[in-house]
Amino acid sequence: MFMAGRSMAGTMKVRSHAPLPEDPTMPQSPPLSARRCAADPLATRRGMVAVWTAVLMVVLIGFMGLALDAGKMVNTGAQLSSTADGAALAGALYLGEGPARVAEEAARVAALNSADGQPVVLDPADVVVGTFKDKVFTPGGEFPNAVRVTAQRTAARGSAVTLNFGALFGAAAADLTRTATAVVGGSALPGILVLDPSAAGALRLESNASIRVLDGSIQVNSSHACAARTESNARIYADSLNVVGGACLVRDTVTVNSGVPAMADPLASLPAPAFPAPQPGVVLRNNETRRIGPGYYTGGLNTQGSSVLYLDPGIYILGGVGLLLESSTRVVGDGVMIYITGTGRFEVNSSSTVILTPPDPAVHTFPGASVFAGITIFQDRANAREASLNSASDAISGTMYLPAAPVSYNSSSEQLALRLIVRRLVLRSSSDLTVRGPDSGDGGRPYLVQ
Repeated sequence: MFMAGRSMAGTMKVRSHAPLPEDPTMPQSPPLSARRCAADPLATRRGMVAVWTAVLMVVLIGFMGLALDAGKMVNTGAQLSSTADGAALAGALYLGEGPARVAEEAARVAALNSADGQPVVLDPADVVVGTFKDKVFTPGGEFPNAVRVTAQRTAARGSAVTLNFGALFGAAAADLTRTATAVVGGSALPGILVLDPSAAGALRLESNASIRVLDGSIQVNSSHACAARTESNARIYADSLNVVGGACLVRDTVTVNSGVPAMADPLASLPAPAFPAPQPGVVLRNNETRRIGPGYYTGGLNTQGSSVLYLDPGIYILGGVGLLLESSTRVVGDGVMIYITGTGRFEVNSSSTVILTPPDPAVHTFPGASVFAGITIFQDRANAREASLNSASDAISGTMYLPAAPVSYNSSSEQLALRLIVRRLVLRSSSDLTVRGPDSGDGGRPYLVQ
């Protein structure tokens, strides 16, 4: 038994079997890697955090770069704004000396400032002289009262602001422009401007005469020690009397500023009007009344004997006697500019009346209305004949411009609006001249409006 059992045990063989086919209905064991992840969920989270951290870091760096560039743009813009403000204010102080002087001073002040570490450079086109009215700036104008300055860093100028991170987003640099507008209250020009550079008594008031400039100043360009002179009881009323030389006044009725710079003729570039076909002069006599149109009257206009002459809107060029009103006559015109040429003169005798208003482009559309806007009397620069106004009831709006001629008044109630620009000015005994200048605002100091 023992042997048999031993023999059987010794002869037993282990059979190898082929793997059994998998039963698709039976659940499968996951791969080893999956079993490990399932066994360690923290590893999965760590992998996802790493991916999202990398993505968010790129986004955050982009936002930080944009914030830094935005801050740089804001800071540079503020520097350009401050520069434009200062340049406009500085230029406005020199409006009376012409656009070139304004641009020069504005550029000088701008160069003292920097934006993003670079000096601010103004081109002549960056400084515009104009008129500010009803919250609107208009370039140019007969009597400019404002300066607009544009300070810029642009690619067109080769000075665009470089961005630190903008290149990552396709913008390596950016343009910046800032504008400022400064206004001198009312206007930078005086109500009365006397151009003679050296005469004694270039502005002279005889006994009991008076000048009143409402909301404006008087400028006398003469360098004489008595460039402005008053005699017994004569009076000057104005915001100020500004004299290149000195003033010899009997009565202390106005603030005198001596030693000021001479003021350039603001209308020096105003052209003479075009001369149409000539026609004879006009003479009215013995209560005659007539209406005429604009043109070139070679003999001038002469009213006599209680006559009345009405002028249609337009430009009147007068030779011969010029504009001569004899006793008790009237000349009335709206939208009129009178140009006196040759040896003509402007003369108004006692008891006569002149009532004139200048061209206004908003109302009048005739040729030259915009060129001569605001000008009522313009005497040829080659004509130095004295203008004499002796009436008691004249009312001339606009500007009387006689750059080569002296003007004398002998009237008790002469009134002008806007300005009087003449070679010399004399008020005879007991005469009274009132110039209604524009509102002077804060007294002529420049201030920012835009």
